[in-house]
Amino acid sequence: MAHRTHDLGWQYVVFDVPALRAHLDEGLADVAVHAARTSAEQTAFGVVVPAVVADPLVPAGEALFMDWRPDHGEDGWPTFLYGIPIGEGEVLLEETSLARRPGLPVAVLRRRLHARLAHYGIPTPPEARTETVRFPVDRPRHDVPGVLGFGAAAPLVHPATGFSLAAALSLAGPVADAVATHLPAGPEAALAAAREVVWPRTARAVHGFRRIGLEALLRMPPEEVPGFFDVFFDLPERQRWAYLTGRDDLSGTVATMGGLFAASGWRLRRRLVVPAVLPPLRANDQPAGPS
Repeated sequence: MAHRTHDLGWQYVVFDVPALRAHLDEGLADVAVHAARTSAEQTAFGVVVPAVVADPLVPAGEALFMDWRPDHGEDGWPTFLYGIPIGEGEVLLEETSLARRPGLPVAVLRRRLHARLAHYGIPTPPEARTETVRFPVDRPRHDVPGVLGFGAAAPLVHPATGFSLAAALSLAGPVADAVATHLPAGPEAALAAAREVVWPRTARAVHGFRRIGLEALLRMPPEEVPGFFDVFFDLPERQRWAYLTGRDDLSGTVATMGGLFAASGWRLRRRLVVPAVLPPLRANDQPAGPS
C-alpha cells in the first residue's frame, strides 16, 4: 500500500536466509571475502515476532509488501514496512529504505520500526531475532577481463527494487551449460558464452532503463514517493511483473515505462524523464531525522 491499498495477488517466496547462507559458505574454497565501499544502497532493519503478535499489521494469511504510511511519526526520507510470514508461526516486520545514496542508517530504521510497532501496540521483546539489510543497488555491470561476474557481483541486483536472488538462481543452470558447451574451444570462448547468457543485448538495455528508474527514485521528493507507487501498482499486472522480474524483457519494460508515463500527472512525468538526461545524483541530502 502507498496512499491506497493495492491487492497484488502474487505468489511470493521467502528464503530461509541463514540456511541459504550456510549452504553457500560451505561451498567456499580458497575464496577471499573483501568488504567494499558502496554508494546507493537498500537498507532495512527487522524483527521476527509471533504471528499472533503481528496480527494488527499482518493478519493471518496476508502479507505487506510496501506499507508507506508514516506511522513511525518521523518526517524525512521515506521508508516502508515490509511484513511477511516466514513459517513456524512467525512474521518478519521490517522497516525498509528502498534506495538512498548513501543508504539510510540502520539506526534510523531501527528507531522507526520500534515507533511504528508501538503505534500498533506490538511489543518487541529484547530477545526477538533481528535482521539487518544493507546492499548496493547501483553497481556498474561487471567487466573485469578474464572473470565472470555473477550474482550481486554481476550485478544481478534490480537497481530499483533490490531483487536479485531469483535472477541468480534462474541463470545458474544456463551459465553452467554455456561454460560446459564452449570450454572445449578454450576458456575465452567459455567466458564469452557465459557472459552472453548473463548479459544479452536485451538484458543490458533493460538494466539501463532500470538504472534510470533508480535515479528517478533517488531524485524524487520524499513526500511524492508513496504517490508514485500508487500509480505504479495501478498498472496492469503484466506491466508490473515485467518491470519487477523481466530482466531481459525489453518490450515489456518499455511498455511498463510507457504505461507509467501515460498514467502520471505532469509533475510525476517530469520526475520520471529528467533523470534520463542528467548524471547520477551524487548524494541525497534529505535529513534522516533525529539521531
